[in-house]
Parts: sequence; C-alpha cells; structure tokens
Amino acid sequence: MTTNVIDRRKAVIASDSRWSIVHGRDLIFVDDTGFDKIADRHFGSLICAGDAALIESWKTWFRTPILDV
Repeated sequence: MTTNVIDRRKAVIASDSRWSIVHGRDLIFVDDTGFDKIADRHFGSLICAGDAALIESWKTWFRTPILDV
C-alpha cells in the first residue's frame, strides 16, 4: 500500500515508506524501512509504488546523468 501526495502550489511531494506482504492468512505492514519511493532531479521528481526491485530500477534509470527516453 502506498500513499503519494503532490502539492503543486507549494512544490512539495511526499510518499509513505510502508510496505505490506501477505504471510499465510495475515497481511503484515512494515513502516519506516529506509527505502525511499521518491527520486529527485533538477527538473522533476519520480514517485513510485509497487514492487521494490522494479522501483529501484526506475530510480536508477531516472538518476542517470543522461536519460535514455
């Protein structure tokens, strides 16, 4: 579960750090993992949700010096 917030008037973006996993019949939540779901550049920001490995790939791509679009 991810909550993303964008305030264009104040130029602020935010995302929670909560992760969830199904374990048996339980849904387990973990807060404050230290894994950021936001990547910043001088021209904009990337806000992610979903699979951690995929998020890390998107953040790595976004932070490369020259983007391959």
